[in-house]
Amino acid sequence: MDYSFKENEIWRLPKNFSGLKVLKLKRSRGTDRCNIHADIEFGHLIKLKHLELEGFHDTQISSFVKVYGLQKLKLSSIVGLKKLPGSIRKLRSLRELHIFRCVDLMRLGEGFGELSSLAKLSLKGCCKLEELPCEFQKLLSLQSLDLTNCSGLVRLPEGLENLPSLKYISLPNRVCKLSFWKNTITFSGISSLKELPDEICKFTTLTGLSLKFCKSLKVLPTGFGQRSCLENLDLNECESLQELCDDFHCLAALKRLSMSGCKSLLRVLRLPEGFGKLGCLERLELSRCYNIRELSSDFGYLGALKYLVLSKCKNLSKLPECFGQLGYLETLVLSMCSNLE
Repeated sequence: MDYSFKENEIWRLPKNFSGLKVLKLKRSRGTDRCNIHADIEFGHLIKLKHLELEGFHDTQISSFVKVYGLQKLKLSSIVGLKKLPGSIRKLRSLRELHIFRCVDLMRLGEGFGELSSLAKLSLKGCCKLEELPCEFQKLLSLQSLDLTNCSGLVRLPEGLENLPSLKYISLPNRVCKLSFWKNTITFSGISSLKELPDEICKFTTLTGLSLKFCKSLKVLPTGFGQRSCLENLDLNECESLQELCDDFHCLAALKRLSMSGCKSLLRVLRLPEGFGKLGCLERLELSRCYNIRELSSDFGYLGALKYLVLSKCKNLSKLPECFGQLGYLETLVLSMCSNLE
């Protein structure tokens, strides 16, 4: 059985609804009185797997924790909900929890880490949420975490980076707005981002990082080269980026580097031990890097390089003598390099 109730058409849940598997209750906006019983009793819905509640007061819905077989729970615009009841720990079968626009929510409450089956958690629009519980690291099944528009959140819990199943993270600007998918972190066009947040350094197994259209980013932090698993780095349209970090050459696993539109980048080489140490680099894009005048002297040591784009590098005046050593190079684009000798 699958029932969806909207508005306030029903004032109590009949006892013979014990076979329900999906239940959606929504209180209509602008209604001073709700015809649904003041304290809705869910405990008799022993087969319920999916429950959605919208627009109620927190005192009306407290018994949802008695539905022990619940697998998906969505609470939207719940008035007065400041924290989740500690008894939520009993929902051991819960796989998805969506708390949407609960603007009074300040914390998740005790026992949250005992939701051992939880795979997806969304807290969109919970603007007063200040922190996540320290026991968050116990959520070993968690795959997706969405904290979009949680503007009050000031820090992340310790151990978040160690959750073995986590594939996707979306965080608010105040912490760092990014998404994390299959060991790839993406900062989606944050024009005000001037430096990478400290949290980025915790993800030691990171294989991909995109900073595309982060137009205010000027430098990469010291220690950035310690991302030993990083394979893909996208710096396209980082127009304020002036130089790479000193340990950039330590990115030994890097296969693809995109820096098109980095208009302020002065030279590729600002590394004492040389750019050519990126021995796994297969693809390099440097189009519209207007200030680049020369490549590094050891550029020819990029033995794995197959694809190189230098188009519209209008101040590039010459290629290094070792350029001919790029024996695996398959594609070379030098269009509109007007000063190239």
